[in-house]
Amino acid sequence: MVLNDDEYIPTQEELSSKLWRLCNLYYITDKSGNQIKFNLNWAQQELFENDWYKTIILKCRQLGITTFYAISFLDECFWYSNTYCGIIAHNRESSEDIFKKKVKFAYDRMPKWCQAFNTAVNDRSGELTFKNGSSYRVSTGFRSGTYNNLLVSEFGKICSKSPDISKEIVLGSFNTVAEDQKIIVESTAEGREGFFYEYCKEAQAVRDSGRKLTKMDFKFHFFPWMDEPTYRLE
Repeated sequence: MVLNDDEYIPTQEELSSKLWRLCNLYYITDKSGNQIKFNLNWAQQELFENDWYKTIILKCRQLGITTFYAISFLDECFWYSNTYCGIIAHNRESSEDIFKKKVKFAYDRMPKWCQAFNTAVNDRSGELTFKNGSSYRVSTGFRSGTYNNLLVSEFGKICSKSPDISKEIVLGSFNTVAEDQKIIVESTAEGREGFFYEYCKEAQAVRDSGRKLTKMDFKFHFFPWMDEPTYRLE
C-alpha cells in the first residue's frame, strides 16, 4: 500500500535532515507547467553541498537557482523559529511571481500534518508570517529589519538597468544581514561593469588564489549553459 503525502508520517531522523525535507515536503511546477515534487538537480545539489555565508552565482538561464533558494528559505522559516528570510527580485512583476508561484505555491501544498502545527498567514502582499515567529518576504528591496537569509535574484540585471537601486541594495539591504548569516547573489551575465561584475571577479580571484575564505568573502559558483544536459543536442 502506497501512502500519500498527507498519510505518511516521517521519522524523527527523516525530519531532522534538510535534504530529506527538501525532496519530500515541497512541490514546484516544472518547465512544462506540471506540478511535481521538488528534487535537486545537479546545480542545486552543488549549492546545497557547498553552502557558505556569502555566495555569488554566475549562471545560464533556467537552472532553478531561485527556485532552490525559495524552497530552502521556506524550509528554514517553517522548521526554525524566529528565522527571517528575504528575496529581492529585479522588478515588481518578478517579485510577485516568485512569491506566488514558488513560495506560496510550495507552502500551500505541504502535507496537512505540517501545516497543522505551524500555520502561516499572508498578512500583506509578498510576505508569510509563521506561528513560530518566523517570516518570509519577497520584494524589490529591504532597508529595515534583520534577516538570516537574503537572496538577490538577477543582480546583474539590476546593476545594468538600475545602478542606483543596486547601490541601495549593497549599502542598505546587505546591511540587514549579520556577518554570520547568509547572503546569496545570483544572475546571468549583464555586461562588464557594476557590482555584480566586480563581485564575481573578486570572488573568482579569491577562489583561484587558493586562499581560505572568510565569512565576508563571496564563494564563487559558475554554471555555464554547456554543463546543463537539457541544453545539448544529440
